[in-house]
This record gives sequence, C-alpha cells and structure tokens, in this order.
Amino acid sequence: MPDSSKYSCLLLIVSVFLMPVMLLAQEDQLYMPLSYRQSYESGVRGYDGNPGPNYWINRADYDIKADFDPATGVVNGSEKVVYYNESPDSINQLVIKLLQDLYKIGNAHDNPIDPANLHQGIKIFSVKIDNQKLDLNNRRLIRRSGTNMLISLKKALQPGATLELEIDWELQMSRPGIGNRRTGGFDSTSWFVGYWYPQIAVYDDIDGWDQYDYTGAQETYNDFNNYKVSITVPATHMVWATGIFQNVEEVLEKDIVDRYRQAQTSDQVIQVITPEDLQEIQNKKKSHTFQFTADNVMDFAFATSDHFLWDVVSTEIGGRRVTAEAVYPPSAKDFPQVAGYAKETLEIFSSVFPGNNYPYPKHVTVNAMHGGGMEFPMMANNGSTSRTSSTISLTAHEIAHTYFPFYTGINERKYAWMDEGWAEYLADVVMKQKGMNESFSTRWAYRLFGGSEFDLPLFTPSVFIEGSQAVGFNFYFKPHLAYKALEQVLGKEVFDASIHGYIERWAGKHPTPYDFFFSVNDLSGEDLTWFWRSWFFEFGFADLAIGDVSTANSQLEVEIVNQGGLAIPVRLKVERQDSEAEFIERPIEVWAGGDSITIQIQNPEDIVKLELMDSFIPDLKQTNNSFVLQK
Repeated sequence: MPDSSKYSCLLLIVSVFLMPVMLLAQEDQLYMPLSYRQSYESGVRGYDGNPGPNYWINRADYDIKADFDPATGVVNGSEKVVYYNESPDSINQLVIKLLQDLYKIGNAHDNPIDPANLHQGIKIFSVKIDNQKLDLNNRRLIRRSGTNMLISLKKALQPGATLELEIDWELQMSRPGIGNRRTGGFDSTSWFVGYWYPQIAVYDDIDGWDQYDYTGAQETYNDFNNYKVSITVPATHMVWATGIFQNVEEVLEKDIVDRYRQAQTSDQVIQVITPEDLQEIQNKKKSHTFQFTADNVMDFAFATSDHFLWDVVSTEIGGRRVTAEAVYPPSAKDFPQVAGYAKETLEIFSSVFPGNNYPYPKHVTVNAMHGGGMEFPMMANNGSTSRTSSTISLTAHEIAHTYFPFYTGINERKYAWMDEGWAEYLADVVMKQKGMNESFSTRWAYRLFGGSEFDLPLFTPSVFIEGSQAVGFNFYFKPHLAYKALEQVLGKEVFDASIHGYIERWAGKHPTPYDFFFSVNDLSGEDLTWFWRSWFFEFGFADLAIGDVSTANSQLEVEIVNQGGLAIPVRLKVERQDSEAEFIERPIEVWAGGDSITIQIQNPEDIVKLELMDSFIPDLKQTNNSFVLQK
C-alpha cells in the first residue's frame, strides 16, 4: 500500500515554510485568461492549488432503460435524470450532449467516416422537463446544433434546486467500417456501446455550459453522476458494463455464476465464460435484461457479444477486493494474458505511482476494437497487438485513464494533455516495474514533429487542434516529455508526492491546468513558473548550442546557449586526447534564470572536442552541438 504518511509529512514541511511566497508568485506571474481569473478571485479555486472555499460542481442521477439489437446495432432507450444545480447561478437552459450525432449527415468530423455509417442523427421521440412534455418542433424551446441539443427552460433552475429530465430516443450505433471512432460494431454480433445516451453537459465555473461539438479527435468532459442502468439484449448475448452487476443469478447459468463468484476473491485468473459455455449460450431463446449501478462516475458504457470469452481475477487494494477482467473473442491470441496484466497494473498504480488506490470495484478490458484503445469508467475497448510489450503498454495506458480523466475530472475537450500525457507516463511506469523498455514512441514523435508548425504550446485548447500529427504530438507525446522533465526538476520523491497530492485534492472535481500548476508548486514548495511558462505557454523546442569557448584562469569556459527556448537538461561530453571521455551534466532548472549558462572545465590542456549529447529529450539541431579545439 502507498505510504501516505510519508507523502503527508514531506508535503507539510515544504508547505509551512514556502506557502506565503508561493501564493504571491502564482497570482502574478503566469498568464491567465479572464474566465479563469474570476474563478480564482471569487474563491471557487485557490492560488494554492486547492479547491476554494466556494468550490462547487453540478451532478445528476441517471435511470436508463435500453433495448439493444445486436443484429442491427439499434438502441431504443428511455431515461429519467435528476439534475442538481449546486452552482450559485440561475440556469436558464440545458445543454444535452448527443455524441453519436458525430455520424449525422452534415455534421463536422475530424476523420473520414464510412458513408454507410452516416445517418439522420439520434431520433428524439419525447422530452419532458419536470413532467411537462416539450414541443419538439418549437425551435425557440428546443433546438439541435452539431452534437448538442439546447433546451430553454420556462422557469430558471435556481441555485440548490433540482430538475427532472425525461427523454425517449433511438440510436443507430456505427457498424464495423471506416471511422467508427472508439465505439460501435466489432463484428456481426459484437458491439462496444459508448457515447450512446443523451447526457447533460457540464456546467462549470470557467465556461458555464460546455457547448463544444464532438468531432471525433477530442474526447469529452462529464460531471460525476450516479447511474442505474438496465440493458435488454437477446438471450444469446452477454453484457459487460460500467458499474456493479446487480442481477448475476437472474441472467447467468449456475456454473457461470459459481465461477464468477469464485473469481471475486481469486488471486489466479478464472475463465468465467469458457468455449463450452458459448455453445450452450447459442441455443438460448428470447431476451434477458442486465442491471448495473455505478456511483460517482463520469460516464457509462457497455459491451455485448454472443461469442466472447470472459476472464476474471481479483486483487486486494485498500482493504477491498477489486477485479481485473478481460472479455475477448477466441481468435484474440494476446488477450488470454490481459486480465493478469490488468491486475498487475492496478497493483502498480495503487502502490507505486501515483500511489492513490484504484477507486473502482473492477476494470474490464474488452477486445472490441480493431486497433488502439479507448477508455471509459471501469472499462476499456482495446484492439489486439502482435507484441507482448505492446499489449502490456496498451492495457496500462487505458487503465491509467482511471486517474485522468475519470478520478480527477479533466476537461479533455480543452486540455487533452492533462490526461493523455499522464496515460503515456503511467504506462511507462508499468513497463519499468516489469523490467521492460519504455515506449520509444515519444522520442520518435519528438524527432518527427518537435519544432514544426504542429508543435504548439500545450495550453492551446485541444478543440482548436486538428490533424493526426498535431493531435498525437500535443495530446500524448509532448506532455509525456513535459512530465518526465518535471520529474527531473523536482526529483523522484518530491515529484511522486506532488502528483499523489494533486490527485487527492482534485478527486471527484474538475481541475483546470492552473489547479495542476498551483498544486505542484504548493506541494513541492518550488516556484516553477519558469518551467510552466517554457513547457506549457510558450513556443519553443529542444535546441542547445555550444557558444563561445575560451580559456581563463587555467580552465576552459564553455557557453551553452538555449537557442530553441525549451527548458531541457544539459549533457556535455568532454573528449580528452589520451583518456576516456567525461560527461558534465546540468539540470533543467539552470534555464530558470536565462537562455545561456557557462560551464567551467578544469585541466583544459588535453581537451580535443566538446559535444552536447541528447538527454531523454532529443536535441533537434545537431549542427551546433560540437566544438573541436585547435591545438
């Protein structure tokens, strides 16, 4: 288990001595848009990185009943939602997210979509507000725009009040084909169903309503809600979903139930649904309904199939048993190992880094995607890979999203780097713990796109970033390097404690980038304004150069110039005529005071060459990295 007392003691010592100075620095030095500034000045958020005394977050309770037809991919659903206005504002409209309208003919999408998957949008049959049915043809009252449905309220929802919303709808999920993003059909009878129900958008202290359209590249932003969901499918089909399975005995055969119950406390993987079970399942008739509940989660998804196997194993985390599960077709050769990999990942994240206990009762990895992966609370939809290291890394990456964005409620639409960069970092933690090489993708991507027009300040809102090169680089790889750089600046112990504390502060809330910056400053006791500015607010790239080289006082003085502007480590190789080369290193923080430093080297008589070497961040311009001394 994580040593929370160790973290707490270290952070208390740091904060007592340095907090007053830190608060002044944080208020004055980082650029902050007006919409953010008003939130900090009004006490909703604190300059010390904590939620302020006036912090609030809205929430909802969902009761959803859905029928899903695997033969067609059609969902027929009805939902009752109780929405709680915890804000200090009178709310005059609701914004409802209809994310599958990504496939609506005429709507914008970032990637090509198979024309066969385009449709007329989610069919809305009925909308009620507080039991009053709305006229769907009255555009002054209700209208659709992009992937949003906007409802004007006849009576404003006052602070502290609740509202009941009822919607009946029908949705055609995307079939297997080009552009079915993250969810949809895997084969003729297997589906991963996400982004599937009308969902009240986030109303927060920064933007009010989140009204950005979902266009495919950016993901989403949700409140922490409670779910009660019933899903009816043919009796030949199983359902796996977010939340706790409520009616196991009612819908599963006794042998399957027994193995499922056994797996809840087993340290070894148990195959709950076997190939033999699949033969019996195929003979079932009619339909059955699966029931799930999930509390304080940001979304709800489910998968269904008539021919997927199901592996379950459990582990103890924080004094309770948590299951790691894998669901996959018999043809997925890598997936029989995935439940075990997931179990190890949950243990590493809970005890090593970030050291915050996995917060949910389970995690299910489903093989219903033809490449890559996609996260949902307690679930992931992952493709198969051909290498063990790739399977482990992908499994870890998607489980890492538990912490970002699901446990700390990140706004992925605006700041994808706040979750994808951490997922890359955390996947590497798992790889290192298992004695395997870290991913080479980040260094490769930096060499390819660093310093290009796609290399943007990370604070750039993600909704304005398009194209696979810019999305991959700015959402995943550049922030991964930034977090590795931050680790070097703080040192491993302080870094670990700071991120652990940041997660604890913002669990169940919506942190902004500034909450992250201010929390790390506060928890580490360091004024990192120079670092945040370099890595998150300014254009810059990795390019160090050897400047003036001269001799003074019997030593060689070497000027190192940061020509690219990005704060990175210095590693200078010194070659001598008749001895092994030596390496002189300077930490990233040498750039806190300017764009050049001087390194003094003793006994310069036999030095023949100086060369700047790559650190974990590749130097993008090698032509200015060496200097040959003339003898």
